[in-house]
Amino acid sequence: PGQGIATDENIHKVLELLCRSLSDELPAVRREAVVSLQRACQVQALPARWQQYLLSDSPLHLPSLLDANDALLRGASLDLLGRLCELSSAGIEADTEWMPPAASEGDLSGGEQEYLPKQTATRREEDSQFSASLQTLVVQCIIRLDDASSAVAAAASRCLRQLTGVQVRHALPGESSFSNTDLMEEARDLLQRREQGEMDFEQFVFPFVSIIHEQDQPDLLRRRLDLCRGYMSLQEAAGTPGAPPRLAAGFTAAAFLHCAEGRTRPSAMVCNICG
Repeated sequence: PGQGIATDENIHKVLELLCRSLSDELPAVRREAVVSLQRACQVQALPARWQQYLLSDSPLHLPSLLDANDALLRGASLDLLGRLCELSSAGIEADTEWMPPAASEGDLSGGEQEYLPKQTATRREEDSQFSASLQTLVVQCIIRLDDASSAVAAAASRCLRQLTGVQVRHALPGESSFSNTDLMEEARDLLQRREQGEMDFEQFVFPFVSIIHEQDQPDLLRRRLDLCRGYMSLQEAAGTPGAPPRLAAGFTAAAFLHCAEGRTRPSAMVCNICG
């Protein structure tokens, strides 16, 4: 028993060290930490408490990592996000108990009842936190599809494939556009057509954003538009491969505004974005 406790303590210390290293000043250190966390996500039968730690702490560092000047670090960070999405999906399936709905009092019909998923409160909270972090990370992934590095662009596409799957599993009826498998398949079909060169970025981003856009959430829309505006306002410096593709950010913002038409005032939002 004592050895087991020591092992748990050591694992916790290692994961803490790796997560702290994600914000290290040296790109090489951050890159090694990202790769090590990728491997941690792939450990078979990873205990739920370590899954929870990875899903709650790692995403906090990803926004800056996805915009790192080092192309290798950007690509590795996108792959880490994809691994976290896989971990989240696997955890949901493993921790879900399938329970019949409670029968209404006096219901003696004896008819067939649909079995529904029931998760622990801790797991639901963990899933909700991770899903919330994806709401803006998805915008960065979309923009990175047009990255100057083809390897980073490919990593962004792989990541979005995993991310759409998580969105489907986390969505509740009426809560997200990712509410059924058909929409997930549509999103992945768009990604495949983009990968195969059948669509340029502008042709891709408008239908894709229409799938991930969440209606009646103006605060989320503003956060996503503010993120696009931040990319658009940066000046590309010579020799800075991490500079965000501003044209892609502009198209992404336009796609979100197109989806919001009729529910908010796009003209006011455009003025706010363009400053």
